[in-house]
Amino acid sequence: MGLKTLEQPRRIEFDLRMPDLNEFQKLAVGRAANELPEAFNPTSLNHRGSALVDVNGSVLGTGGNTRTPHGGKHCAEQEAINRAKISLARKQCRESQLAALAVMSKRYSLDSSTRPQPEAPAAPCGECLSIIQRQAPFFGNLAELSVVMGASNKFLRASFGDLFPVPTVAALSATINRSLPPPEGSTITTRDSCCSALGDRYTSVLPQAVFNQLFMKVHDELKYSQIDQAPALKIAYGTLTKRTIESPDNIETVPLITDSCSPGTEGIRHLVASSKPSRCAEDQIKCLLIAVNGPPHFQLGSAGDFQFFAGEERQRIFDLADMTQYDIPVFISWRAQYVIAAPISVLAPLYEAHSDSRSAQSKLAFYTTRLGSPVRNSPQ
Repeated sequence: MGLKTLEQPRRIEFDLRMPDLNEFQKLAVGRAANELPEAFNPTSLNHRGSALVDVNGSVLGTGGNTRTPHGGKHCAEQEAINRAKISLARKQCRESQLAALAVMSKRYSLDSSTRPQPEAPAAPCGECLSIIQRQAPFFGNLAELSVVMGASNKFLRASFGDLFPVPTVAALSATINRSLPPPEGSTITTRDSCCSALGDRYTSVLPQAVFNQLFMKVHDELKYSQIDQAPALKIAYGTLTKRTIESPDNIETVPLITDSCSPGTEGIRHLVASSKPSRCAEDQIKCLLIAVNGPPHFQLGSAGDFQFFAGEERQRIFDLADMTQYDIPVFISWRAQYVIAAPISVLAPLYEAHSDSRSAQSKLAFYTTRLGSPVRNSPQ
């Protein structure tokens, strides 16, 4: 799970067993495991179960995953969250303090004589993390929520805040202003120090002069950004590739435009669509810049709850990093003053990688080669 060239995130606990869990976590794990047989996934028989437990030891909601034809899916975590909100409504409670969220995995087999390969614990997907984050008004201690991810008797454990670092514009502003600590493995820097902020492995890839051109062009795109949910908020994106580093006049940028018909779809996805960023060496992404501009922290209002780097987009960048084995640096600027710099493995810890999927491994060569030769995309 994750990019094989990277160290495991230090704030996430690995290789735990049932005795390592507290009573709330054990309760959540047991109820999540009960949901596994009831899940529905004819594509791979990979079932997920989930359960949400509050600080009073009450199971607020449980659920199993449901996968339909043509890629439609409803994750177990989403079902558990939905049932929890129904439970709160019936109790006429506006908010609940959470103790544990459990996510269990099991891959079933039609042939009882064949022992299935052991399933690894799986973290909530990008879409699930975004959906859970939107429940912050209902669950007041969301960042501290303990998330236990298990398969059989093996577990990972982390806080929700560590799985989804810097999730919103308010969190970005607070991090830049130092009222929240930056995610471990990231740094706060200025535009002129971005390329050296993450160490020598990136300075040889990203010329500072070209990055400065990217910075100026992306921030110029902010004037075209239109976000109906938060009109004072402006967001734009840009990438550098080998091709655009050599020809900076061709740097690609795009503003975020959202409305009721396309909430959040007119942004970063344009820059990372198709197989070109993984198949073609010249088009593989060398860095991603996200420019965010809005009112001061104490005047953010509705803009503060906006997720500027949504789960599906974060997952796509991680996918490209995994397929090219290059830990893509991401730079997030706030009001053109300071920048949070972090490799994508810091912003997307424990995301499931294509190269770790048994069903996907044999097909990846089609999307990571050109003219029959393997693509080697390294910082050198």
